[in-house]
Amino acid sequence: MTWFVYFIAEKDWEGCGGLELNNEIRVTISAQACLLLLGIPHNYYKNVESIIIYPFTVSHPRALPCMSSSS
Repeated sequence: MTWFVYFIAEKDWEGCGGLELNNEIRVTISAQACLLLLGIPHNYYKNVESIIIYPFTVSHPRALPCMSSSS
């Protein structure tokens, strides 16, 4: 079994704002999370209990917008 299958099974998945989660969403997020640590001995996600997914972009209220370097 691949790592992302364990990742999916070990976490609680929550859709917010009416988002209905499906396997495509879970597999995509799990694969991306596991890809970040591919080949690195780790236990970084052991304390992550829930994956909360929003159907829109979420940012910190004080976050500044990215500044474009083009004029």
